[in-house]
Amino acid sequence: MTKTHARVLAMCTSLISIGLQAADQPESALDYTLRAGFAYSDNIFRAPSPLQEDSTSAAIGAALHGGRETGRLRYKAGLDLMHYEYLNSSADPETFGRALLSGTYDFVPDHFSWNAAIDFDQQRGDLLQPIAPGNVENVTTLSTGPTLRGELFGAMDTELDGHYERAYYSGNSVDNQTVGGKLKLGRRSGPKSRFGLGGSIDDVSYLGGPLSSALDFQRSEAFLYGDLNGARTDFSAELGYSQADGESFSGEGPLARLRLERKMSPDLSGFLGFRLEYPTSQQGLSVSDPTPSGGGIVNTSLVTSSPRQAQTGELGFNYSRTRSQASIGIYRLDEKSLIAALGHHTYDELRASVTRTFTPLARGTLYASYSKEDFSAAAQKYDEVRGGAVFAYDFTRSVGIDVRIEYQERNADGNNSSYNEFNGGVFLRYSGSLLGRNTATSSGIPLVR
Repeated sequence: MTKTHARVLAMCTSLISIGLQAADQPESALDYTLRAGFAYSDNIFRAPSPLQEDSTSAAIGAALHGGRETGRLRYKAGLDLMHYEYLNSSADPETFGRALLSGTYDFVPDHFSWNAAIDFDQQRGDLLQPIAPGNVENVTTLSTGPTLRGELFGAMDTELDGHYERAYYSGNSVDNQTVGGKLKLGRRSGPKSRFGLGGSIDDVSYLGGPLSSALDFQRSEAFLYGDLNGARTDFSAELGYSQADGESFSGEGPLARLRLERKMSPDLSGFLGFRLEYPTSQQGLSVSDPTPSGGGIVNTSLVTSSPRQAQTGELGFNYSRTRSQASIGIYRLDEKSLIAALGHHTYDELRASVTRTFTPLARGTLYASYSKEDFSAAAQKYDEVRGGAVFAYDFTRSVGIDVRIEYQERNADGNNSSYNEFNGGVFLRYSGSLLGRNTATSSGIPLVR
């Protein structure tokens, strides 16, 4: 970790901790789960059949989820990590997972607040091979900055956001940072509704590698926006024009950021999201909640960590009753690099899950997904299917056991990355709460690699 990395990390964590210390317990909840157990894979490296190697591993991990949505401090925390020690394999020990800590603290309520976030995720080091031990790269994104709000006259107001963002890659020299701001002029049409016009300017710098300065670019945007928050519908939109200009490249085109959530009945809700933009240093987790309980597309393309136009979208439904929950969603990522040699990358996924509580102590989950990915610059593409089941049993309110099985199969076109794998695990679980009452009622799905 560099000195700059450490300073920004300390700034983000200290800003968030200011409010954490002041949080009232009844309004906050942080539920955690600790796991330990054993896992097995009949193809630990997810390699073609002649190179398959099975492995048993000892695993230990932790999950955390919670936050606070009201008050001077609003924050969100999510973490899901599992560490594996491979007992009879040539694989080195590996830790898999993701984490997010984000927060906003109001120094002057409704007028001056500070935002900070730390986002940790993983992607493939070799994009043409599946994620597996030895093919994992860590990506850490840090961000911080103020938000200023002021009233002009009547229902008119203004909002100014400043931000500094820094993305660190553990295995590649494409670290980059963004310094910029966004200004909105708007009119309130209700307690939770607002519309108006806005613009933003960002400067993106790449900080490593022999071609880093050739990738630097400036992004500017102008847009109309609207926010509507009702009893059953939440809608937000930014529609306008954007351009990105670098030393030897440029791009321009429409800008769109849309998000719609609609509660269609007491049990059923739907969501729709779409973004068309030139991304900056953000990790690019699409339009979904990036905490482990959320969803969305993880951008696993280092090829297009360069300046690019990205289109992301999702559409799906969530169903929830006392003993049953289900979800289904379609997700898409389509990104085109402004550096011609890096080409075009697409990723599509359909996934679904069903959870059923059999008794107060026992529950089960079935899940499945189908995905396909295409890298035009490498003339490579693949499709992958995955399906599995989890059974959870609670011995007490805090102690339980999770059993998981999963099957994966990947068919690749033009490279040597096709594989099939059966894996599973048995994990003892301890759950509790750091703030407020323990609200954990589901064990989640332990990461198995």
